[in-house]
Amino acid sequence: MTTQTTTTTRIFISALTLGLALAAPASAQTNGGAQAGHDVSATTAPAEAPQTPAEAAFAEYEGAMAKMMDSMHAEISLGDPDADFAAQMIPHHQAAVDMAETLLKYGKDPELRAMAEEIVQAQKSEIAQLEAWLKAWSPEGEAPEPSPEQHQHQ
Repeated sequence: MTTQTTTTTRIFISALTLGLALAAPASAQTNGGAQAGHDVSATTAPAEAPQTPAEAAFAEYEGAMAKMMDSMHAEISLGDPDADFAAQMIPHHQAAVDMAETLLKYGKDPELRAMAEEIVQAQKSEIAQLEAWLKAWSPEGEAPEPSPEQHQHQ
């Protein structure tokens, strides 16, 4: 991946993350005022089935972000800054994969679709690298077990 593509990918992921983070407070207000740290399923589950592809895509983006946040908050420290980084990056990268796959499902723009394909490939590769590093780091020679949500897309 070129430096320009890597930079563009990072900007794309950052923009999606920021957009969803800004949408979360409004979603919480319309779904019973759920607060951070509480069950986010109420803020991400639409009251009715989405009516348009845009609504369906946005619901899937929100779901990917909620799953990532739940997984990252459920992690406990492994007692090592390097291992904690690797363990926390896995759900972060999986959310990028999930969101990119959603774009491929609903998106039409050729440039964004190409970027999403690159994100899926790069992030899956990095997830494998992180898991291999954790396995090598672990005293038992096994990577700490990822959450069930992380296993769904591998």
